[in-house]
Amino acid sequence: MIYFSLNIILQGHRTTGIEFIAIIIAVILVFIQAAIKGEKRVKEDKEYCRKNGIDYNEFLRIRNDKTAKNRARRIPKSTKNFVLSRDNYTCQYCGAINDLHIDHIYPFSRGGGNTTDNLQILCSDCNLQKSDKI
Repeated sequence: MIYFSLNIILQGHRTTGIEFIAIIIAVILVFIQAAIKGEKRVKEDKEYCRKNGIDYNEFLRIRNDKTAKNRARRIPKSTKNFVLSRDNYTCQYCGAINDLHIDHIYPFSRGGGNTTDNLQILCSDCNLQKSDKI
């Protein structure tokens, strides 16, 4: 029975028991690493919500709502033009007028949407320094 299962897993390649055990250990380690990464992300998200006064469950609901219009990754051109005009085509941190980016005040990765009240204009340097902070 084990030999039959082993052949199915390895698509017909013959292998020794030791090689099979090594494969199983490797698969288990991949799952453990994914679980640790997931736990770290949850801890970071909860800390982020605590610091910014955001309800964690609401944060998860917004982040996981893939149907929400304001959760589309692409920012519509009309929204970009509005934000550029509103912010006078200048970086909102340092006043630079070159190499401008549209930045999410509440980061997209943290559940922020593409609404005009969540977007601002930053220069490349300020945007890279800000990263995913508010």
